[in-house]
Amino acid sequence: MFLAAALSAFYNGAEQILKRILKDLRSEPSQGSRWHADLLVSAASSEIAGGLIISEETYEDLAEFLGFRHLFRSTYWFQVEFERMKGLIERFDQTLSRFRIEVYAFLEQST
Repeated sequence: MFLAAALSAFYNGAEQILKRILKDLRSEPSQGSRWHADLLVSAASSEIAGGLIISEETYEDLAEFLGFRHLFRSTYWFQVEFERMKGLIERFDQTLSRFRIEVYAFLEQST
């Protein structure tokens, strides 16, 4: 249960960072039932303030974390399978590091 909650919390934090950046750079944040997925697409595909916020690789990893968070929130904790989490756990450090580097680089170039 702890690992599942930690993976979900990581994605929540990454999503809040991206949401704040996109909100600061344009007037209207994405809305609707798919806003979580749209947020990731915007961060990886929009050339905002001269560059992408995250790379395609980071986008793909975060999309998997988003899918897991949705699963975690919509099922009972004992239904979460370790095999589903295993790949995320193995990529966690690398994804966090890459996300941090890319976001800092974007913020540095846009200020």
